[in-house]
Amino acid sequence: MQILFFVVVALLALIPASIAAGKGRSFGGWWLYGFGFFIIALIHSLVLKPETYGERPSGRGVLTCPSCKWRGDSGEEFCRNYGTRLETAANQDDS
Repeated sequence: MQILFFVVVALLALIPASIAAGKGRSFGGWWLYGFGFFIIALIHSLVLKPETYGERPSGRGVLTCPSCKWRGDSGEEFCRNYGTRLETAANQDDS
């Protein structure tokens, strides 16, 4: 009977984990969170904002250095390491 309980809880923990993973968060971490605190994790995952990964509000996207692949913060146009002009992903080679 206890094994059945843990199996059901483990399966229920997949719900907040998959919701949070769809918003760019760690599936495993959220599965553990849901396993321990299912109701709280479910509500938290539903109100969670999607991860933006450094997108700029102006819509320019993430700028990276073509030499060292360093990602610039908002407002930066030159690499801290090489001083080269940062480029958008569309302007870079896929090497």
